[in-house]
Amino acid sequence: FERLKAKLAAEGLFALGNTDEALSALDRCIALSPATADCSGERGFIHGSEGRCEEMEENFRRAVAASTNGMWQDGRAAALFALGAAPEAIVEVLRNKWPQPQLGEKERAGLELLDRANLDVAIGNFGTAEKQALEARRLVAFDPEARTHAMLAAQLVDLYTETERPREAAQVADDYLKRKDVWIRSPESDLQSIGMYWAMLRARTMTRETFVQKRDAWLRERRNHPKPSSVLASYASGVETAAEAREALELFPDVLSPPALLARELALPMFGKLYALAGRASEAVPYLERTVKSCYALITPLTHTRSSYYLGQAREALGDTSGA
Repeated sequence: FERLKAKLAAEGLFALGNTDEALSALDRCIALSPATADCSGERGFIHGSEGRCEEMEENFRRAVAASTNGMWQDGRAAALFALGAAPEAIVEVLRNKWPQPQLGEKERAGLELLDRANLDVAIGNFGTAEKQALEARRLVAFDPEARTHAMLAAQLVDLYTETERPREAAQVADDYLKRKDVWIRSPESDLQSIGMYWAMLRARTMTRETFVQKRDAWLRERRNHPKPSSVLASYASGVETAAEAREALELFPDVLSPPALLARELALPMFGKLYALAGRASEAVPYLERTVKSCYALITPLTHTRSSYYLGQAREALGDTSGA
């Protein structure tokens, strides 16, 4: 109980901006139960948000020594990537995550390909990433969980969008939307549909009128979502223009922006992006700076890179030409 209390205290302190106090609370947590992984892992996430990648790697190294939870392997891989480790080293860390006993052979292979594709996106090997993502989708075609299909569809849509192939992105989106109701839903998969609508709108395979109808229905279904900032972040991922950014902020008037601390939360860069596009540069900068300095580039590589772009735009708007 004391260990859990210290961990919860650390989470609350960090959310309030008291980073040093949060780390001290996690020190107590580790002292109470040095053999468990969660407190070391939480320390790793805090250091990652602070841009302290060496400390992040050290904490996740301790966490993976105590637990086989793939989240800690992901954290250590992200830290090593941020420190400039070779791709082979990243793969070696992730290799210990892939043999999950609850997964079948094809599901394990699909998970490996998903991680490998993400790494290839992060280092700019888009062709290899595409092949791996397509093969992963083939392997898990009969997986009943919507979350698996949503992750792969989102990865491919993002990849095709980045490489200026809107038609391919729309085809993946359309295929996902036609089959999604067959699978077992999850909170993560429920948020992905809006990204598919955006992809089809960009490719002009969905009219603006149809997009608005489906968007409004999607919003109504998530009116009581426990994390409204996650709903906004999912919607904002498809926003590209100033008008769309202003509209997004109007659609979510009651959603509070997160503290400019939680750099692993997707809402952080999405608020920064919306503010930058909407002409609110001074509000955008703290969120985008936090995202860019974090050690999470491997976790969401395209979001991290795009945040650098929007940060440059925001600094330029503020007259900070050297920063831009």
